[in-house]
Amino acid sequence: MVIDAHQHFWKYEPLKHEWIDDLMTVIRQDFLSADLKKVAKF
Repeated sequence: MVIDAHQHFWKYEPLKHEWIDDLMTVIRQDFLSADLKKVAKF
């Protein structure tokens, strides 16, 4: 089995990320390294 573990960081921009539709509202926000630090245990 191969596990592809990686993280994407972004600043949400409504025009740039217009492909994020109403079914994906959970990702209509910034995802920055500080957010990963809140949930990662390393």
